Amino acid sequence: MQQVRELLFGEYQRQVEARLDKVSSDLERLRQDTEHERSALEQLLAQRIEQLDEQTGTDLEALESSLRNELQTLKTTLEQRIDDLHTLMESELQCFKEETRQQLDQLEAAKVSRKQLAGLMRQLADTLET
Repeated sequence: MQQVRELLFGEYQRQVEARLDKVSSDLERLRQDTEHERSALEQLLAQRIEQLDEQTGTDLEALESSLRNELQTLKTTLEQRIDDLHTLMESELQCFKEETRQQLDQLEAAKVSRKQLAGLMRQLADTLET
């Protein structure tokens, strides 16, 4: 019975076992390939992350430098405008002082001295007496 079974199913069982062994070895090879590719992808990803990190650092440094330069330019411009305003204010103050001085001089010239006023009052008094 054993021999009959061997004759009938022996070859088929060997073929199935051979196929299972081949599938098993194919699966193992596929697992190794997948593991190898996963490792390669992890390394590639790590390299890309490092490159992006370096690039980001470089970009940030460039941006910081650019902003620093812009701020310095704005500071210089602001300082120049403040100086210009200060000069303009001093000029306007001098003009105001000069105009005030001229108006005071005009008032001084237009005012009548006490002696002149006393003389005018005497003339008026004399005129009224007569």
